[in-house]
Amino acid sequence: MNRMYIPAITLSAMAVAVVLGSVSPAFSSSDGESYTRNWVISIGDAVGMIEVSEDTSIDDVRDQAISEEEAKDGYDAQKASLTKAVNDSDQYFLVWKLIERAETNTVTMYVLDADTGEQLIEPITKEGGTCGGKQS
Repeated sequence: MNRMYIPAITLSAMAVAVVLGSVSPAFSSSDGESYTRNWVISIGDAVGMIEVSEDTSIDDVRDQAISEEEAKDGYDAQKASLTKAVNDSDQYFLVWKLIERAETNTVTMYVLDADTGEQLIEPITKEGGTCGGKQS
């Protein structure tokens, strides 16, 4: 290999390392806040029965919640997961998040109290359509 290319390759490798090192695992919004993949659901003024902290691990409180089968009872949900929700008073609660997908590509999310199975907020529905200008 020609010695002339070694500095160019080294500088290129350093540039790639700097770019990759500056990429954060969180997403950043236009207002400068960072959002991670584990978003906390906002439930307005609703209150759940199992209060947790922002730092609580779901695995540490999973045994306090009703089962997935109990949470899905009465819903045609394809996915169910325990997660945290926060209300307007900055109180955190354990909730079941149920996802229902219709044949029309409509997605509905239900947020249920993890202790009682009661719906805490109105269902959130996203109609199928376009994503990035492409039909879904």
